[in-house]
Amino acid sequence: MLGFDGASDAPRSARFGQGSGRIIIDVVGCDGTELNVAECIQRGVGVHYCGHDEDAGAICYNGAHPNPFEIRLVDGSSSAEGRVEVLYDGSWGTICDNGWDLRDARVVCKMLGFDGALDAPNSARFGQGSEDILLDFVGCDGTEENLADCAYLLIGVHYYGHGQAVGAICSSGAHPNSVGVRLVGGSDSSEGRVEIRYNGTWGTVCNNGWDLQDAKVVCRMLGFGDASTAPVSSQFGEGSDDILLSHVGCDGTEDNLADCVNLGFGVHNCRHIEDAGVTCLLGVRLVGGAYEYEGRVEILHEGSWGTICDDLWDLDDAKVVCRQLGFDGAVAALPQARFGQGSGDIFLDSVQCNGTETSIRDCKHKGIGVHDCVHKEDASVSCMHAAHLDLTSYSNFEASGVTTRRPTTDDLASAANDTTVVALSNYNSTPILMSNLTLILVPCVLLFSIILVSSCACCLCIIRKRRVAKDVNDHIYMDVTNIVSKHSLSADSAYQDLNTPPRLPDRQKTVCASSRL
Repeated sequence: MLGFDGASDAPRSARFGQGSGRIIIDVVGCDGTELNVAECIQRGVGVHYCGHDEDAGAICYNGAHPNPFEIRLVDGSSSAEGRVEVLYDGSWGTICDNGWDLRDARVVCKMLGFDGALDAPNSARFGQGSEDILLDFVGCDGTEENLADCAYLLIGVHYYGHGQAVGAICSSGAHPNSVGVRLVGGSDSSEGRVEIRYNGTWGTVCNNGWDLQDAKVVCRMLGFGDASTAPVSSQFGEGSDDILLSHVGCDGTEDNLADCVNLGFGVHNCRHIEDAGVTCLLGVRLVGGAYEYEGRVEILHEGSWGTICDDLWDLDDAKVVCRQLGFDGAVAALPQARFGQGSGDIFLDSVQCNGTETSIRDCKHKGIGVHDCVHKEDASVSCMHAAHLDLTSYSNFEASGVTTRRPTTDDLASAANDTTVVALSNYNSTPILMSNLTLILVPCVLLFSIILVSSCACCLCIIRKRRVAKDVNDHIYMDVTNIVSKHSLSADSAYQDLNTPPRLPDRQKTVCASSRL
């Protein structure tokens, strides 16, 4: 409330003198995360049973805690686990498990150089210890640098014995119990009730402590750029499976929801009416195009939109952008600010995707904000949608700067089910004109085909008739020749051809001599 980073002590018994005004509140109970002391539990304004000799005080600090604790883990099977012990005033002591959870264990593990905590054992799992009990009712939010920054009772003040000594199990690297995540009940894939998969079972997340930092981690796990809201109270409907997480506390940079502080898997005091949800931002948009499926590519980073430089920009990069926006694939990857120059920051340069990534941020690049470009090199895309799944959407224009290949039957067959993409050089962004040309050209092509087929058929008939006529003449000529030949042979032979008319014997010629009278 006063602008300090924390408190190093909470003096009592009017250490800084007695006040003279009214005693406003009594029996105050804060958990340390409230923004105002009025939000803490108390008897009520003006209700008290105290005198000014009991006036409370505070010692604040900025920066690192002036009296940080030292921590060690004892009696574990490795250096990453054990009973938590605190060094104070030259002596080691234990911590009572009242209120001890994974958030507290995470602070301990971070102090020891680990990446996070897997578990926060209680009830003296790693032995009771024989030292003094130094802390009780520890209340960290999981982001503190030192256990001394967390809320707790005064040093040495506790209510139970050594049978409740706490422990911690730490981890480094990727969380061994990473969870899967999905969104259910939303109007589209970018919003819904948060459900996580743990040990083969799906379950919900309780909204206790749920905020935008937690939602950011969920959205990033799903490939979205950021989160816009973190709805609570089962805004997307109540789940029916187990409630797996509660009091989730992410700082927004975690790779998996399991890396965030929480009470532990399955530990909660919630009902499904408290199921948490998220609304994610796509994190990418197309600007300056004539249609929603084309334009200059801009990405969202830390609340600001910026462009992508066209160095190494190709079709695989365009595929990722288009799929991220919900399109079937990409038609073109266009360089040189084809849809106009941007005016914000240039966030990405030398992007190299393999085409299978869920987000353009997952592709290789120089780093956010690292580039050697100007806005005349802004990258653009034209995405594929249902109207492009015909042959007319592939052009043969020639231009520089865009890699081109011809579409194949495999490209066309897989375009609807996959994100197969064919690059076009100098893509013509007038699909309506192409559709009109199709209406004109298709009937013309059909009519031309019919005429061509008919002409070919006529030509074949004429050629066939001429061949038949020639064959008939040849046969007639051969028959006449055979008849003449046979007749010649029969003159010299007594053989009578059965196929010719009967041959009668020659008549005797009678010569009558005329007498002269």
